Amino acid sequence: MRILDTHERFWSRVNIQGPTPVFRPSLGPCWVWTHKTNNKGYPLFNVNGARIPAYHYSYEAEKGSVPPGLELDHLCRVPLCVRPSHLEAVPHAENQRRMGEAKTHCKHGHKYTKDTTYITRNGHRKCRECARIRDRARGRKRGPVAA
Repeated sequence: MRILDTHERFWSRVNIQGPTPVFRPSLGPCWVWTHKTNNKGYPLFNVNGARIPAYHYSYEAEKGSVPPGLELDHLCRVPLCVRPSHLEAVPHAENQRRMGEAKTHCKHGHKYTKDTTYITRNGHRKCRECARIRDRARGRKRGPVAA
């Protein structure tokens, strides 16, 4: 049995015929990781006994090390994508800002629009429908008001 080197082992776990990202179709198809992931769905790869994000390995193989103080942002918004051209090194705050822009629906599936969204004092976007549901549920828990 032939033992694969690290590079061959990595690429044997990538499907370069992945989907075209809905968020940015102009990027072309994603290269999808088909092996282990963490609990948030991001790809993991073992290199010399260390477990690293698989997209880091891909990025560094083509573009070099991620500069200090920066992190990799998936331009395609597909966590399993390891295609280097879909990755950009940015500051954490920029990565977080971009993630917020990419979301079109809240975690319960309600569409974000001007009328269905409000911004908290902390600058976080919130869903009005979820707030209504949460407020109704809290009201039921308290029971009827005595007269």
